Amino acid sequence: MRIKAAIELDPKNAPMNEALALPVSVPVRRRIDHVACTIELDARGLEPPEPLVRVLAALDSLHTGDSLLLKIDCRPLPLYRILDRNGYVYEERQGSDSLFGITIRLRGSA
Repeated sequence: MRIKAAIELDPKNAPMNEALALPVSVPVRRRIDHVACTIELDARGLEPPEPLVRVLAALDSLHTGDSLLLKIDCRPLPLYRILDRNGYVYEERQGSDSLFGITIRLRGSA
């Protein structure tokens, strides 16, 4: 995570410490930029409903622009219905080290 802080100071309006000829306080505006990330969740070999429970817990931590990569050995049809109803999009692919690799994002995220 990258944090940027910008210091804004207008010397004409800042109160001055007469002895030091310096501003008494410096207003600081902080802005936190979220860097998009991919969370990888390996659900291979887990018995139902554990994969679904873990995916739903991971989705709670997604921010706009983030994605979840789910590695799983079966096609999770109940999960797809939940995603559709709750504003997520997904892309299913043949996995390289699992049967399926499913990328999940918030709808409208890049």
